[in-house]
Amino acid sequence: MAIFKHTPIFDVVVYGSTSGGVAASIQSAKLGLNVALVSPQEHIGGIQIEGLGATDIDNQPEVFNSTTLGGLALEFHRRISTFYNRLPRLEEVIANNIKDAEVWRFESRVAEKVILDWLAEFDNITIIFGSLAATDSVTKKGAEVCSIILRSKQIVFGKVFIEASYEGDLLAASEVTTTYGRESSSTFNESLAGVRGNTTYTQLTVDIDPFKIPKDHSSGLIYGISAELFGNVGDGDKHLAAFSFRLPLTDVVENRLPFYKPDGYDPADFELHRRFVKSGGKLYTPKTRLPGQKTDLIGSEAPLATDLLGMNDGWATGSEEERRQILEDTTRFTKGLLYFFANDEYLPLEFRQEWSRFGYCLDEFPDNNHFPRMLYIRDARRMVSDYVITEHTASMDNGEAPVEDPVGVAYWPTDTHCVRRILRDGKVHNEGFIFKDGHRWRPFGIAYRALVPRREEATNIITATCPSSSHVGYGAVRLEHQFHALGQACANACDIALKKSIPVQNVPYEELKKRLLEQGMIVDHILDDRRQELNSRNGSVEQAPRRLKNKLACEECRDRKIRCDGRRPVCRSCLRKKLPPERCSYSTHSSADNHVARDDSYIKALESRILELESYHGLNPRIASVPTPTPAQHAKRRGTGIVAVAHNELINAREGSLLSSRTREGNLLTNNVSQNQANASSSSTQGEEVYANSPPYLGRASAVGFMEEVIETLKPAEVLANQPLNRGTAAAEAPQSSPSSWFAGNSRDQDSVVLGVDLVLPPRRTADSLLRSYWTGAHPLLPIIHKSSILACYERIWSGTPSSPKSNGEGSSRQAELVFHFMLNIIFALGCRFISISGQGQLSNDLHSRQPFFDRAMKLMTLDLLEDGSIELVQSLLITVQYIQTLELSNKGWVILGMAIRLAQSIGIHLDTGRESQAKREERRRTWCVCILLDRVHAMTFGRPSMLNSQHHTTLPQMIDDEYFAMDVDEEDRQQPPGIPCKLYYTTTPGTAGGLKPDKDYNSLLQLDAQLETWKLELPSFLRFSIDSQSSDPTNLFVRQAHLLHHRLLYSRILLFRRVVVRMAAESFVQPQKSTATRLEQTLGLGCVDTCRLAAQELLEVIHPHIGTWLLPPAWYTVFAIYTAGTVLAVVFITPAFRNALDVQQLTALRHSWELSIDCLKKYQQLNVPSASKCLWNLLKIYKVPESESSSSEHNINDAAQVGTATDIASAAAPNLKLSEDGQCIFPGQDDPRQLEALFLDSTFWADENMNWLVDLSNGA
Repeated sequence: MAIFKHTPIFDVVVYGSTSGGVAASIQSAKLGLNVALVSPQEHIGGIQIEGLGATDIDNQPEVFNSTTLGGLALEFHRRISTFYNRLPRLEEVIANNIKDAEVWRFESRVAEKVILDWLAEFDNITIIFGSLAATDSVTKKGAEVCSIILRSKQIVFGKVFIEASYEGDLLAASEVTTTYGRESSSTFNESLAGVRGNTTYTQLTVDIDPFKIPKDHSSGLIYGISAELFGNVGDGDKHLAAFSFRLPLTDVVENRLPFYKPDGYDPADFELHRRFVKSGGKLYTPKTRLPGQKTDLIGSEAPLATDLLGMNDGWATGSEEERRQILEDTTRFTKGLLYFFANDEYLPLEFRQEWSRFGYCLDEFPDNNHFPRMLYIRDARRMVSDYVITEHTASMDNGEAPVEDPVGVAYWPTDTHCVRRILRDGKVHNEGFIFKDGHRWRPFGIAYRALVPRREEATNIITATCPSSSHVGYGAVRLEHQFHALGQACANACDIALKKSIPVQNVPYEELKKRLLEQGMIVDHILDDRRQELNSRNGSVEQAPRRLKNKLACEECRDRKIRCDGRRPVCRSCLRKKLPPERCSYSTHSSADNHVARDDSYIKALESRILELESYHGLNPRIASVPTPTPAQHAKRRGTGIVAVAHNELINAREGSLLSSRTREGNLLTNNVSQNQANASSSSTQGEEVYANSPPYLGRASAVGFMEEVIETLKPAEVLANQPLNRGTAAAEAPQSSPSSWFAGNSRDQDSVVLGVDLVLPPRRTADSLLRSYWTGAHPLLPIIHKSSILACYERIWSGTPSSPKSNGEGSSRQAELVFHFMLNIIFALGCRFISISGQGQLSNDLHSRQPFFDRAMKLMTLDLLEDGSIELVQSLLITVQYIQTLELSNKGWVILGMAIRLAQSIGIHLDTGRESQAKREERRRTWCVCILLDRVHAMTFGRPSMLNSQHHTTLPQMIDDEYFAMDVDEEDRQQPPGIPCKLYYTTTPGTAGGLKPDKDYNSLLQLDAQLETWKLELPSFLRFSIDSQSSDPTNLFVRQAHLLHHRLLYSRILLFRRVVVRMAAESFVQPQKSTATRLEQTLGLGCVDTCRLAAQELLEVIHPHIGTWLLPPAWYTVFAIYTAGTVLAVVFITPAFRNALDVQQLTALRHSWELSIDCLKKYQQLNVPSASKCLWNLLKIYKVPESESSSSEHNINDAAQVGTATDIASAAAPNLKLSEDGQCIFPGQDDPRQLEALFLDSTFWADENMNWLVDLSNGA
């Protein structure tokens, strides 16, 4: 974040991006104040965007608290309901006093989108990301806070400050008295305070031995149990209610990331759970209750859930580093617990199977491995002021009188999770939970006095999230919709204090109350006229406040002379009548709502300007002179503050479009550009005139400014030659220039004009996110491009900085730009593919978001680009092949790879040129080695000859990361620093055996196998794979590389010995008694068969737990590997000579592996991988083929489609290979030579020559 040398003085500084902070910022902006929203987190919205979607609104039978929602809290839910197309139901619930918990629930991704869109509506909100400095973070003048200092050294000045964090950090730093933990019962005479003598909720009811070594006190307590003494009932302490993550999980296969074993996983952490189950305790299973078929785990569903009791006591006053450690420890525990539930053999099978149906949501938290980024901070600091909310405030029994200065209504039983797990009378005991205990709870007004500190401590600070309350009282206040209300109240109080130049303690309550009522808030426990049932239940006789009249009715209601609530875009009256939106229109000439007129005139001016531009470019036959928005209008709309709202455009991508509205507008202007180009010469003069008249105030970030830049790309070539192509808003300073030749290629000047649509980019935040995803997910596999070079060019595009063309002309610069956009779009496509795993493991299969980038790249890859090649173009083609590998089988990848290799040879990438920098040399060597690698992989996979023979090689690239390269030609080569593993690249290659005859030449086979084993042993330790100890965290780069290398090793070994397996199987059936092979040859042959079988079995063991994750190659490639392994197992089963050489244990393991191959293919079929259906059908047919069919080498594709439909296959059970009485494994058709003949004479079972069968039959099946 930039540090402002001259930071403006904000009217209001809101610290904390919780729901209270968002509401305070929005309401302050509505009042015209200049607002700074300082967010310690990278995402805005608090726990509502971090998993809490099952709100506590109307979800308890005795609590009807939706009646307390009004103002911005209700507006938030209206916006949520609009997203889900359920607004009519919400309005019905509100109007008719209906209790419906479902209508108040939402997904975190939706909440974040709604909040960011909402904030973006206000130009006077500046978002600053950062947390308070560790010390001296607040400057005061007497009792007045002047500024806050962030860790980044940025100083934020303000006139009034709103504490809106969950932790109360700003209050503490401002020397306002705060407290945390539990008061004693005597402090406020609270029956529920302090140590609880009777905790019944989520209590352990079975006896559990608490010691590491059962009954051995000296061995210590098992993990999760504290040695702290119980203490005295009612005593106070500094314990906090247990934190946890609010976990959205899903059982929707397409959106599910299976639970994986996290780094640091220790089964001993869950010994308590094992003993609990062994003693008869019942664990819980997840239940979906959110839209999108998601859960919201709260942490207290059972005595042993995700609440980590006693582990977060240091959070309230802890440093940022201490809090980070608590966050990491809780993350490790929670991820480990979910993995434990789904996999631990000590748990009941049915329980594990139920948990295994669920996984992390791929559409949530993509930047944090699909896991929440924030803990649910249930309890931290609370302000201590002149008035304190206590148990008596919320209780109907012996409760205190209603407050005289309510600014919001709380209605929830005081709710505090357990604080510790200890031994009580020798038994494991959960202590501290409070919920519905011993009282009848009532709605109560939250006093304004509870929001302001003591006058002598601070006069211009107020809190929306840490009101003055006891531990018990805070449990009734801490709901998110109530924080919304308090944030709105704080904003109004600050506005009054500023206008009157008075301390916040002196704000006139009646004036504040009048404002809040005008804004639709519920401010008292006496609710409005729609809450009569609740009033009568509470014995209230006070008259409800009068409904305020709306100043501006819609035209429909005005004509009918009926009451209108003035809601936009459709009022409730029109909504009830189910009128179309265009009928509910508002007059733009009414003085009662001047801001509407201004907005409408601004929109009309923009629409007129768009018509003018469309007319010029042939989209409209009418060319009219229309007015454009005035500078004053733009100034009013744009504002002057720095707005850094972090929109997550990837959410929009899942709703149907990855490009922003600016991009879509740009595309409108480029649809019919061909016709205009044909007449470019005749219209150039007119175009220049129109362009010259473009208003200078159009910024690059505005929609019209973006159109202006698209128009620039549509100019004739001679105009483009003199003006650089600019894109987007000004960005941060670009990295220093690199040795890459971007924007200075070697191609000839061209007269062609590039369509603007081809150079359109997504919004900056989307582009940044996709680029990060590429660096994380795709680049480590093929690290051919130099990162700093790409980033430098990338920044130049956004900043509009022109390139530095060299002597070979401006045309080469334009061609290099096209190549760069070609590469960038492929990178974006790969970024979409890997975006979910820059989270935690499972690949996104959403073609909708990535296909537009790939299509645009293909349009840019013209034959003209190939005439004068460059290393950048070769790299672009190779990355294209990498992207195509992520799709289903395609001949296009093979063709493009051939183009890349021929182009690389033509420009001499494979040759050392002598004088070049280390960075440029290593980039070139990496590129050539990837050419060789992809050539070998495609040749092996498709059964085609390689394009490069074994003589085509170059010196292997150095194992050194990009950042350590020497950049200058005259600079000495650098080395990877000792002790730092190379992240991006590792390669070595086994030797080759010339003249190999794979079915006879045992010497060459053994040489190659030995070289493979040597290669495996020479891998660095961080790339060695062990199936027993290997971590399965897909975000660990080295773990991922180790998995992929081991997969490739095993598959290579299968292919190496497969021919021997086929030959020996065939000979054993054709001439079992006349074999001419010597005993030694037979022994060697069976050894080869064993090696091939074991490699197939291990490959299936490696693949099965990680299907759909980053730890495996592309899906189609892995499916073919599974199929290959399965056919090897089938051959061993069918052939007596192979099967009889195995003992019972080996046959049992073989049966298990066969079942794994079937299950793997079924999982890929569920992931919608078409080739999986055909491969699965083939394996099942091997198992079930009748004798009448076994001798036939022809198969009817239509029959295959009927027998092997997705439904049939999905419902088919995995073949259960039984054991005979003598312990032999029974396989249908075994010992029948016709079965083997059917298996290998039919190319659909063993494809060596090509893979067309798989493409064709997968479509048919």
